[in-house]
Amino acid sequence: MRESTKTLLLLLAALIVGALGGLGGDYLGDLLMTGQSIPEKIRAQEFELVNKVGVTRGKWEALSNGSTILTLFDRSGKPRGRFLVFQDGRPGVALVDDKGTTKGMFRMSLEGKPELDLTADQEKGGRVPK
Repeated sequence: MRESTKTLLLLLAALIVGALGGLGGDYLGDLLMTGQSIPEKIRAQEFELVNKVGVTRGKWEALSNGSTILTLFDRSGKPRGRFLVFQDGRPGVALVDDKGTTKGMFRMSLEGKPELDLTADQEKGGRVPK
């Protein structure tokens, strides 16, 4: 496996593990504090994490096309980042602006090479590096 591919996979794994720890940390902490037992397995096609007032903060879903997506939301419930495994098995990370538009995507190509796509609104001072 090429060094750039190993680095990309290690970065994606670290981001996913960190996100999952943050998403599940409050839930597991509450279970431990209340003395409730932790279930051995939770199975679902979709898991949604909400804050204390019901605003969605995370969503993990297995889509019917074979893709898996972990979406992280800001305080107001807007999606801001996604960790993806596409239907063909390629991993990716997407950054989303406050309007819900994907502005950056880091993923593997079909040939196993890392790809970085950036978009910006040049009329508002944004720029895409060359």
